[in-house]
Amino acid sequence: MNSSAYTLFDQVSNLVAQYLHDQVHDPGRSAAFDQMIATQHPDLSGGIRFIDSARHRSYVDGRAFRTEVGRVTDQIGWQKLSPRMFASLKEGFR
Repeated sequence: MNSSAYTLFDQVSNLVAQYLHDQVHDPGRSAAFDQMIATQHPDLSGGIRFIDSARHRSYVDGRAFRTEVGRVTDQIGWQKLSPRMFASLKEGFR
């Protein structure tokens, strides 16, 4: 990944958390995500030609990855992360 990896990790964690939640609370939505995983193979290179090696096989362009995560989030109907969205939870632990 070529930019702001930790914010992208947050976005992926958000998708995983909502997917796990939906497996119990909204199985239809989690099944839609399963279908996307099985059938859609987006180009996440952003036009970059990464070295063809085992080490570089999982490299993605940060902008292309962020765009795809946003598209998936919108299509499935999950909530996007926003700055300080969990601040009220943190306040309860003080």
